[in-house]
Amino acid sequence: MGNKKLNIVLLTKGLSIEAGKLITISYKIKNELKKNGFDDVIVSAIKGPCLAAGLANKMRTGTVIASENKDTAKLIQKTITTEYYSTETSEDVKGVEFCGAIKNIYSMLIGASEGLSNPSAPESIKSKYFLNTSASLIHRSISEMVKFVKYFGGNETTVYGLAGLGDLYVSAIGGRNSQMGKYLGQGTLYKEAKEKFMKDITVEGAQLALEIGPILLKELKKNEFPLMFNILETICNNKKLSINW
Repeated sequence: MGNKKLNIVLLTKGLSIEAGKLITISYKIKNELKKNGFDDVIVSAIKGPCLAAGLANKMRTGTVIASENKDTAKLIQKTITTEYYSTETSEDVKGVEFCGAIKNIYSMLIGASEGLSNPSAPESIKSKYFLNTSASLIHRSISEMVKFVKYFGGNETTVYGLAGLGDLYVSAIGGRNSQMGKYLGQGTLYKEAKEKFMKDITVEGAQLALEIGPILLKELKKNEFPLMFNILETICNNKKLSINW
């Protein structure tokens, strides 16, 4: 068929399961294309704290372009960077993609901060003073994300950048994942919350948890990823969210 070349820019946030293993979407696409005769495939990923409405209104935004090919990353950077849309480059495609996906799961947990802050306190108190709990969960989430990314072959420093900490922040303070987390923190079971409050709303973190949860619950050790296990069991097994502080 000849030597086919293809250059793809990936915006989708997600992971996939292949042969019982957790893989990135870029890896899956690259393999499928190679099966169809494309011998030279470069898949680049763009991730980071970029809410669509904010970008559409030209709010200052920063993202990271991940590619194994430096020249490709630089070309994309030159093409899409504007006065209000700045970009960084990284060769850690795996780390950037894993961060962009799992932050959706951890942001649900951070969204539950108010309900988890002090179960015996009245709502008026929790709504005012839950930020201590939120900060603690952000710290613990980042620590687990570092271990998670390293476990699957990414660079731990990526977690502290736009694809990790930056994207987690945006998702945790006002996204759909955070909203679902708020219901879970109040003691509502996932299926009830989805049906009653977010029936026609896509909750990326919950969808990802349902897809990869069964694999992770078997592969990972609970004592190393306690927060991940808490939220996966809450979503996949429809259990009440509970944190062992």
